[in-house]
Amino acid sequence: NQSGGLPANEITVDLRNNVIANWSGGIGTDASCGAKANIVGNYFSNPGASVSDQKQGIVVSSASETCLQGFAYVEGNESADVPDIDNTPYIRVPKETIPFAAPPITEQNACGAAQIVLATAGHPIRDDVDQAALARVRINC
Repeated sequence: NQSGGLPANEITVDLRNNVIANWSGGIGTDASCGAKANIVGNYFSNPGASVSDQKQGIVVSSASETCLQGFAYVEGNESADVPDIDNTPYIRVPKETIPFAAPPITEQNACGAAQIVLATAGHPIRDDVDQAALARVRINC
């Protein structure tokens, strides 16, 4: 969403093949305030957080006094912590039935993408801080 709760009508996010991890007590991914998002083939991992916080890997918000409803096409996401992350109670509005227009990419399934991301993302020489961050991400597939 845009700062100040302003409608994000001109924004479409195509969030595909990412690893979203360790959001602790916050939200992993949020479509709100009129934003439009494709949330496809991502891997979510929030070990050590409460089950409620883990389920907030994908949040699509309904309208409120300060924000319009969010819109999201949600498909093929996986979680180390939550069965069926694509259908948690934090997706508070009906999901879109077809994806929003976005440039094509070469896609992987969520587990394959997570393994590629963890193996190749960031600097090729990983220090102790990098290794510790990667060790907190669980991949159960």
